Amino acid sequence: HPHKFHAENLKRHPHHYAPMLRTLGPNAISTIQTSIPARLFFNPLVSVENNRLLKYGVIYAPHAMTDLKEWEFLYLAGRLQKPTLQGFEGYTDPAILTAQKGNLSAAVAAGLLISLSRSKSSTTMTTITLPEVFESVCRLSYDGDPRTLFKAEDPRKIQKLVRSNGQYERFCSLYAMPLDELQSKGLITVSSSDDGEYSTSVMIDGSSSARLEFERYLPAHFRGVAGGAACASTLAMLLRRTVARGAWGQTVKGFFTAGLGKSLRYGGAKLKKGGWRVF
Repeated sequence: HPHKFHAENLKRHPHHYAPMLRTLGPNAISTIQTSIPARLFFNPLVSVENNRLLKYGVIYAPHAMTDLKEWEFLYLAGRLQKPTLQGFEGYTDPAILTAQKGNLSAAVAAGLLISLSRSKSSTTMTTITLPEVFESVCRLSYDGDPRTLFKAEDPRKIQKLVRSNGQYERFCSLYAMPLDELQSKGLITVSSSDDGEYSTSVMIDGSSSARLEFERYLPAHFRGVAGGAACASTLAMLLRRTVARGAWGQTVKGFFTAGLGKSLRYGGAKLKKGGWRVF
């Protein structure tokens, strides 16, 4: 439970918390965590061994399950749709692992549906590259984020997430099973190429029956809105609204949880990535 965690963590690592929150104690901290979207509590810019700085988040397991299965805020779920978190590979809770498996399948299905809506193909079949599939998946949890609205993120972040530092191989590994399942059902055809690692193509079946099959992978709240190109645009709009609710909540929460000093340092670093000149 969040209260139990924060009570123990405050005793062991009080410097992880803002001074005001250390004074208020675990009751207030757990209330802030669980009552404000997206129900995570982050401690940023925590100094660990070798003067490394890290940011870690805490979420109550039932809330994690809800976001993974229902995309309540697409916040934790969105982060776990990318191979960026360390340590999750060793997680053993079967319920969480099953929910994560469904989260990945839903992510690739949503990404493919939105890619179909953007296609200018005159046939029911649309072909894009595999890196473009992964970039479409990344956009699910970035479109609607206020940091992108205010250019407080690197404008090339999505491309870098997929195409730099071995990330493409990590995405291929993460999504191997969902892609294999879709291919076995005849919904996509993945074809390798000799033109380089980024040239693998994915042919997507855009027929009405195939779109319905893709929809079955989505959380219930998002089904029934992506049957055609216009409806897939509605899906994208719903996802943006979902992301915005959680992201705005976490942004506001961050000013309290990090404290003024860390908020200014962390926000300044984000603005620099977005191309702002920070004095």
